[in-house]
Amino acid sequence: MGERVGQITKVPEVKKSSSNSRVRRTKRLQSMDTPADRILFLQRTAGNQAVSRLIRSGALQANLRIGQPGDMYEQEANRVADAVMTMPHPRLQSQPENEEEEETVQTKPLADQITPLVQRQEEPVQAKFKDGDVVFGSGEYQPQSKEGKQLLGHELTHVAQQSSEKAIQRILGVTPKLERLRELLKEDLEDAAIVLMGYLSPKEVREVLARREFKELAMSAFNNKEMYRAIKAMRGDLYPSLEWMFDEGTDWSKVRDVIARAPSGKDRVRSDNWMKDQFVSECNDEEMAEAVVLLGGTEKQQRKWMEAKGADWTLVLGRLQYNYLEKMRKDEENKKKKEAEETAKKLGKPMPITFPKVTIDDIVEKQVNKGKLPTHPKTAWEVLTKVQKTDWKERRAPEALKKLMKSIKGTELEKVMEDESADYEFDPEYALKKGAYAWHRAGRFYGNTLGFGMAFVKDIEHDEKIVWPILAHEIGGHAKYGKTFSSKIMDEALDLMPKHIRKRWQDTKEARQQFFETYKYPETEIYAALCQLRYEIPLSGPKPKRRPLAVDPYTNIPDQLSNIKRHYDPEVAKAVLRVLGRRVRDSSEIVDRDKKYFIKQVKLIFK
Repeated sequence: MGERVGQITKVPEVKKSSSNSRVRRTKRLQSMDTPADRILFLQRTAGNQAVSRLIRSGALQANLRIGQPGDMYEQEANRVADAVMTMPHPRLQSQPENEEEEETVQTKPLADQITPLVQRQEEPVQAKFKDGDVVFGSGEYQPQSKEGKQLLGHELTHVAQQSSEKAIQRILGVTPKLERLRELLKEDLEDAAIVLMGYLSPKEVREVLARREFKELAMSAFNNKEMYRAIKAMRGDLYPSLEWMFDEGTDWSKVRDVIARAPSGKDRVRSDNWMKDQFVSECNDEEMAEAVVLLGGTEKQQRKWMEAKGADWTLVLGRLQYNYLEKMRKDEENKKKKEAEETAKKLGKPMPITFPKVTIDDIVEKQVNKGKLPTHPKTAWEVLTKVQKTDWKERRAPEALKKLMKSIKGTELEKVMEDESADYEFDPEYALKKGAYAWHRAGRFYGNTLGFGMAFVKDIEHDEKIVWPILAHEIGGHAKYGKTFSSKIMDEALDLMPKHIRKRWQDTKEARQQFFETYKYPETEIYAALCQLRYEIPLSGPKPKRRPLAVDPYTNIPDQLSNIKRHYDPEVAKAVLRVLGRRVRDSSEIVDRDKKYFIKQVKLIFK
């Protein structure tokens, strides 16, 4: 009965009571897609004695609907019964050996191993699989006969069908798991090794990840994808897990997933220079920002990593802001789901199968500022005759500007206007349409322009000091501040949104303005309002007459701070306020009284 067979693991030299056979190891991958494949795998790797121990332990207990004549489980059991009973007997124990060595195999026949076990059954009945046990009736157990072997193989297949994962776990425990893992890696049996890695204890995982021997064996046996599967299976500490992956060679998508799943170890990763260098080497700027966000830590640590990559810090803040909007989306979706379930329960109806979906677009739409200033009657300009319109454009508006410029001679406002090289544009139609008094326009089409309407001209004609706060606000504030830090952050957040959502908020004129006013405007508006206060409420002398519909800076500033708190991720809000605070501190246009007021409001709102 001796014959030459292929083995999936090294076969050591053991004694056998019957004829001897010479066995040479060959390497081949194992497929374990079906219970039949698994029982064959277990019989080869662990041996028949392990199967008998499994039955004796009573470990396999599950409810499985099998046993109907002709069903898929019975057909598979019949097939495996023939296959298993004709296989040569695998090894019982293992010893290290040279790859080219040949060994003599001696084992007890399968029947001799299992006979004592089955004979100990107290109440034998007709052979059947029941609750994880193989039970035989009187006279049915005949392991020496062909029919008896087939019956035994048939029922053992049902054991594998009812709990193949538990079977793997128990049988692989017959010998020390780390020794078994070492053998599987040496044999390049990747699938089997990864399965075993999933059953290691936390202590064993720590030992495997810490030992150079196992890492080198894994690097030799696994490709990138298999290494990723192995790391996921072990669920070990983050640092050595990433070390294994980087040494093997990997890509960002796999690293991202491992970081997100890691139970511990982020502190060690973000404080280690070697690990930082690996991320710098493997990641592009956007991926580095995502890694920094996933790893967390202090802003100092995060900046250090971004600087090492030469990447802009706003990439991190943009991702934080996107994650903040995404969290709001999920919260809103869960809220709607809960409401739907409660409604169904209240009405006594079945629970809904589908629930309303919420997109980031819905969240932005809900947040954006859609308020508009009250408009003046549009007819104020339209009812004028052509001669009257010409008079406004060619005489009244230019003369009002001359009067205004003369009034600011020798003041801080004169320096502001000269430094910013502002132009002026009388646009009564736009002012009436938008309900605007004066506004600042910037960009390649507008340069640095102060736009104004008819009401602005009338106020100068009445008392030029009425518009001083507006000059300070629009030119000394908005024009001087320039592009906001929050604009850069929100542009990065937009880039992470789905294309159709991004396109809407970037390309549609009205939506773009709403997005600007909600997310990008508060920072510069606070600075402008602080510049305005100096002239709105002078440190000495009489207050200028306040124009109708004017916004009180003492209301505007806390309102805009509240917008920052409401619309930004807390870390993003903190970063924006830090930049704004430095600008306020260094400004010569903002007096100390108003700088202190700003600090007080920040503490009150962000306490």
